[in-house]
Amino acid sequence: MFLQRLIIGILGLLLGVAIIARRELMVKFFGRSEWADTYLSGGLGKSFLMWQLIGIAIIIISLLYLTGRTTDPFSAGIISQPTATPTPDIHFQ
Repeated sequence: MFLQRLIIGILGLLLGVAIIARRELMVKFFGRSEWADTYLSGGLGKSFLMWQLIGIAIIIISLLYLTGRTTDPFSAGIISQPTATPTPDIHFQ
């Protein structure tokens, strides 16, 4: 199980880095994104920004999977787990 998690995590990291490093190639292959050009803020190259964000998201998800934090988001510290208010243990005699 650990070896599978390690291999998939490293492949995901490499994929994310490759997407960020070769974002020009991604835009040439898939074309410009109308959604990114319309809704992402910034100057020129919003499709390039979209591919950078996708690469960063893949890297983050791969790191979470590699460390085993994707099965329970509460244990990852990503979502704060609701805590119960402790009741005082007072006994009157």
